[in-house]
Amino acid sequence: MGRQSIKNGDGSKLKPMIIFKGEPRGTIATRELPVSQFASQLALCCQPAAWQDNENMLTWIDECLVPHIQQRADGAPVVLFLDHFRCHYSDIVKAKLNNIGVQLKLIPKGCTSVVQPIDVGVNKPFKDRIKSYWWEWMIGFGENGGNIPIPSREDVQHWVVEAWNSIGSQIIQNAWRKTDLSYFPEE
Repeated sequence: MGRQSIKNGDGSKLKPMIIFKGEPRGTIATRELPVSQFASQLALCCQPAAWQDNENMLTWIDECLVPHIQQRADGAPVVLFLDHFRCHYSDIVKAKLNNIGVQLKLIPKGCTSVVQPIDVGVNKPFKDRIKSYWWEWMIGFGENGGNIPIPSREDVQHWVVEAWNSIGSQIIQNAWRKTDLSYFPEE
């Protein structure tokens, strides 16, 4: 399972995306995910290895980035900082971003862990929260004995929604402050 989540320097968050292992036009992607109770809170898609690729990147732009820009940007220029993962700077993705007026800035290779806000201050609390939900779920099965099943896609979606909703704007603003990309005045 892959995950993509982005946040803004003002502490606001885009809808997260989960990429499940599966065929992009297979049963999971076409029948299960569209009717998920979490479909309005997540962008959901499939890819054979559960990786971000060009197709899913374009889906993320359409389902997560564009609605957020329409709600919040109010005509302000939009700059998107992404790491050097190949689908982040493919020609088709760059063209799509250019068409919607988003300026793409690639974080230099090897610098993601020190300048990308999600890596600097958001991933750890987010992943810790998901792990906590997973442990609660697992302990419930362990008390009954026997084999522990694989969590359902609905379980995973629920954990991601709850964890993402629990990440407050202060955590995101603090992550931006820890980078050289911050626009906050000195406090």
